[in-house]
Formats: sequence, C-alpha cells, structure tokens
Amino acid sequence: MLTLIPECATKANTKQWIRGYYEYMELADADEISLNDIKTYARERSRGRPIKQFRNTVSYVGAQTQCILQAIGRLDRTFNKVAEVTVMIGDGVLDYYNVTSMAPYQLGPIAQALQDYQRQSHWRVVTSEVVKKERWRNHTNQSQEFFNQVKHDLQVKAVVARRYQKAREFYLQHPTLMNNQRTDQPEFAYLDMQANAYYVQRNGEMFDFPENNNGRESISAAAAGLPILLAYPGMLAHFKQNQWAIEWESKNYILNPVQFDNYCGILGEVSAQFVIKDQWQYRTSLLGNQLNELFDFQLDKRVLVDVKNWRYPHNSENDDEQDWVLKKLARVCKMTGRDDWKVLIVNLIEPDSDLTFTSHLLKGQRVMELPALLNRQGQFVLTETEKQKVATFIHEY
Repeated sequence: MLTLIPECATKANTKQWIRGYYEYMELADADEISLNDIKTYARERSRGRPIKQFRNTVSYVGAQTQCILQAIGRLDRTFNKVAEVTVMIGDGVLDYYNVTSMAPYQLGPIAQALQDYQRQSHWRVVTSEVVKKERWRNHTNQSQEFFNQVKHDLQVKAVVARRYQKAREFYLQHPTLMNNQRTDQPEFAYLDMQANAYYVQRNGEMFDFPENNNGRESISAAAAGLPILLAYPGMLAHFKQNQWAIEWESKNYILNPVQFDNYCGILGEVSAQFVIKDQWQYRTSLLGNQLNELFDFQLDKRVLVDVKNWRYPHNSENDDEQDWVLKKLARVCKMTGRDDWKVLIVNLIEPDSDLTFTSHLLKGQRVMELPALLNRQGQFVLTETEKQKVATFIHEY
C-alpha cells in the first residue's frame, strides 16, 4: 500500500513525505509512472487539490486484486457449505480485478465466478497492456500541453524559446533513447517502447494506440521523410557533422506522436536550409526573439521562409493554409514597422500522390509557394527556370 502524501508539508510529516516519494520513485523505476507524474501529484497534494491516485499502474491493480482475493477468500470459507451464493460487487472493484496470470486451481469459487463474469460481459480488465497504453496517452498529452503553452511565450520569453529549441534539437539527435534521464520534463516524455516505428490513430490533438499496432498514421523515420532527405547529395555528411540521427535504432524509448510532429518540423527546417544554401548559395539566419517561430528562418534581409515537411497530398489552393501565412506576415509587418517583407513557402518533399502544382505568387506577389524541393528519391526537382524565378522573387523589391 502506498503512503498518502499529506496535503501540506510540515516538519511533523516530513518522514511521511519522504517515504511517499521513495515509494513513488519505485513506480518510476519500474516505468509505471514518470518523474513528471510524481511532480504533478505532489504539487497538487501540497496545495490541497484533489488528484487521482496512480490507479492505472500494474502495481495498483496488483494490490487491489490482492485485497479482493483476500475478501472473497473469507467469503468462500464462510459460505463453503452453501450450495449457491449470490455476490454483489461494485463496478469500480471489477475494474481493478485481474487474475489472468493465475491458474484456475489457484482461485476459489467466487474468484472464478468474478472472472467468468468479466469474460462473459467483455469487461475491460486493466492488464499490463492497458496500463502501458494509458501511460503512453498520458505522456503524449503532457507533451501536447507543454507545446501548446510555450507557443504563446516564444516571442516574449527568451528562456521558454531556448527550452523549446533545445527540446527539438534533442529530438533530431535522439529520436530513440536507451535511457531517459529527463522524465520530469513533459517535452521529454518519450514512450517506453522497444521499437523504431509504430502506428497511432490521430483525432485532432488526441492520439490513441490501437491494438496490434493497427493505427493509420506511422511514427517512423520513413514517415518523417528522413531516408529521402539523406539521399540528397551532401545531406548525410551534414547530419553526421551535426551529430543528428541518420536512422532510428530500436532502443528502450521512442518519440511520442507530439514529439514526432515537432521532430518533423525541425527536420524540415535544417534540411531546407541545407538545400537552399546548396542550390542558391544564400545564407540563412534564424529569426530574433520578437519574431521567433513565426517563420522557420530568414533569407536576405526581407524574405521569410515557411517550410512544410509533409508527405500527404497537399492542396495548393487551401485557403486556410494561405490565410494563416498571410496572418503571420501581417503580424511581422506590424511588429517590425515594415511592410516590405515577403514569404517563401517551401514544400520540402513531393507528396505521396499524383497531385502537382507549379510555383505561384499570392498577395500581390509578396508570397511565393514552391511545390517541392526534392522528389521521393531525394533529387532536386526545380528546373533552372524555376530556380531563377525564386532568385528573382528574393531579390526584387
């Protein structure tokens, strides 16, 4: 049984706090909860706020099952001469009753009857697999909450911007990990999964992990376009020089879906910068704090670049996407007091479809969108004429 951390830390209950922390650290060592879970739980308890115990853990289910078996064992002994016994039990008790690892001869009549009822009614038994997927969802949600929060502070808080950038750079180096030493930070809430790829089901900002890995969306190096990007001449050496991962090795931890979205973002940024420097010999620079992350980087003195690293079919006439870019452009003009900014939208890799479109200008020729820089073999796809159009767009004011 776990020690209940007191609502307020006082000298009198210091030992109780320490004992509780040590017990929860045992759960963290067993990968049942994260250090961030412990920090959140202790913070809420210390403020007197209600917070659930760690019920979706193997240890909690095991302890609950043990208590139930002890109780119904006493019932068996009490009513062992009664031909038929009716047992009333609450739904919440059955939720944490799991005897699947026990043989039938180890269970008494009532224990077997409860298990039979669970099977007949297709009860959702909390197994280690259920607990694991619940933990993956929690870790993914923690990362989502973190990135949702920091995006509001990127232009106003330098410390937040540095933390955000360091996390994304870490993903580039470590899409998988052997040991995760930063589980107390939500941006490092990797999934404890020995794999180099998996599938999820996405619904907006929510993710689910279907049985038998039958999700529709792949989380992998291939889905991010890494093999294609590394096929571009010189890109492999560039990644090795910067100590960025050139493959996803199967280790003990892997990026969660939210981390993966951010991995795709920075992967596209660094790759697009390399291709642009190689093809046009332009120097690129990151935007300052005031404009941080509104666009990916800057060319020349007045050209902002927005990189799209996606491989699903892209509609060049998508008003929502174009409106979003124009809103960001208007914001940059307002913040800098200049109205001569231009935007270059770069779709990095050609999509997995037959949909094609050519370079085109929007908003009075202040926005140019490129259909793709690379094909699926990692080859540069723009013609010399198209390259010249880009150069003209950048230099004309």
